[in-house]
Amino acid sequence: MRIAALSPALLLVLVLGFSVQIVRAASKESETIVRLEKEWITAFMKGDRPTVDRMETPTYTAADDEEGQETKAQQLKSMDERQKPDLGESFTPEKQDVRLFGNVALLTGLYDVKEGPDKPQERMQVTEVWVKQGGTWKVEHIQYAILKPPK
Repeated sequence: MRIAALSPALLLVLVLGFSVQIVRAASKESETIVRLEKEWITAFMKGDRPTVDRMETPTYTAADDEEGQETKAQQLKSMDERQKPDLGESFTPEKQDVRLFGNVALLTGLYDVKEGPDKPQERMQVTEVWVKQGGTWKVEHIQYAILKPPK
């Protein structure tokens, strides 16, 4: 009789323990995505082509509110054509949210962006799709837009 009475309680403890493990794993993966995004954006700003190339999937695309869509090849070519790495740029996250769907992660964020020492700071809304390939997270797509200041 006592064993039967303990079974629901034991089952609850096991389920809760398993749920905590899942949440911890998801939290760790989310932290990994945030860390990798910072590494990727920093490499892009510095003109570090090998790092950017390694961190993006072969089918990577970017879309924005002014230029439209750009392929990975177009992006890497534009990096090669820069006269020098951009100086004085900053890309500071104000808010980030990572949602995991198996081997796919969706990162959404709001950032403060400054494109150079003489340019005004702007706010940018970003959505990124990351995929886990061969145990490594890579960015598949980014879409971003500069937000207009409130009137």
